[in-house]
Amino acid sequence: MKFKNIIQSLVLLVSLGWVSSCDFGDLNVDPANPDAVPVQALLPTIEVRQAYLYGGDMARYNAMFTQHLNGVSRQHLVIGRYNFTSTDVNSAWNQMYRGAFRDLKVMIDLAAETNAPHYGAVGSILKANMIGVASDLWGNVPSSEAALGIDNLAPAYDSRNDIYNEIHQLLASARDSLGVETEIPIGGEDYFYGGVTDSWIKAAFALDARYYLHRGDLTNALSAAQNAFSSEEEELTFASFSDSPTESHPLFQFIDQRGDTRMGKFFVDLMKANNDPRLPFFVAEFGDTGEFVGVPAGDDADGSEAGPFYNSRSATVPFISYAEVKFIEAEVLLRQGGDYQTPLREAIRSSVEVVTGVANDAFVDAQVASVSDLEGLILQKYVALFYQTETFNDLRRTGFPALSPAQGASQEQSGGEIPNRWPYPINEQLFNKENFDANNPSGPPLVPELDWE
Repeated sequence: MKFKNIIQSLVLLVSLGWVSSCDFGDLNVDPANPDAVPVQALLPTIEVRQAYLYGGDMARYNAMFTQHLNGVSRQHLVIGRYNFTSTDVNSAWNQMYRGAFRDLKVMIDLAAETNAPHYGAVGSILKANMIGVASDLWGNVPSSEAALGIDNLAPAYDSRNDIYNEIHQLLASARDSLGVETEIPIGGEDYFYGGVTDSWIKAAFALDARYYLHRGDLTNALSAAQNAFSSEEEELTFASFSDSPTESHPLFQFIDQRGDTRMGKFFVDLMKANNDPRLPFFVAEFGDTGEFVGVPAGDDADGSEAGPFYNSRSATVPFISYAEVKFIEAEVLLRQGGDYQTPLREAIRSSVEVVTGVANDAFVDAQVASVSDLEGLILQKYVALFYQTETFNDLRRTGFPALSPAQGASQEQSGGEIPNRWPYPINEQLFNKENFDANNPSGPPLVPELDWE
């Protein structure tokens, strides 16, 4: 189904008008009357919006902090040196709270009113992931009072513990709802699974595994992971961007229009040292040199741009992949003294085959054999999950990979260290000041660590 045909009948609309940098056609639905929109029209809009959110600013900024990418010019050179401020994050916050959260609330409420439980369940799964992403970046954030519109223009912030509890409640409820019969099943408008409920149930287990791991609940993380995806064909990945200039992957659009980033030296050198077959897919050759050149964090030198796996019009945005689930299983078993090598091998194999299109058993076996501790395992995950926000979570949660701060790192914003969190946006300071003041950390705003247990 073409984006343009869908979006013309959709409500990109129930937010305050964000459509990223893309033009998805005319928006001819009255934003003052979102309830007039059928629930079937809301789902693809929400999925597209979230794909742009996760594959755009969020992935790009975090990739500079993990040194997958490096900012070399203009705004991104400054952000890459951790002068990351409340104005830089305003767009992502607004896309989330004025757009995606509002859309999700409308769809979930409408699903309840029209007896369409499968739509409500998918909305709950996408909401669970979104509040998890938000809390992992900012800490305490609005959730229980979010998206209430004029009924509450200054929502209170929920604690990370309360948000994580809500995540697991949403996912459990969604699995239950997906198991009931309905006269309004999800159909082909669902970009992820075409309405296949078993796949959504597995996606809910996968997200449960991620967020249980974040809070150190190894038993539940392992159980959820083992009930999640059984292959990469089932993973929760958005794969519907196209060759149309206005319907392309957000990283491709960014590089095509601005191009202020290059590949990070730590990441490129790590892949080169391992003769990693994914290198030419993740990293482009530098000019006509035939070389793959990474730039040190904070440096403004030239080097390789991102390679075609994500820097192409029709590239994907993984929300959570099969490889990530197997890495979760491997980490839990490593920490528990169990057989971590079997899921680790499957995680690396999946990544290599998805990225390169071919199996490489010799490389996979060598990488598995090289891992004997948590640092080695996280390094493998760091490569496999290139340009995914989860690597920023792993860095702060485990301390790996052991990165050095960027050259010229901002003392004012980050104390000269790699950021531990995102700053709250300027709009919260201006329009939700009481709750902002109650939750904004003192001192350099990027320094205070989040609670990962």
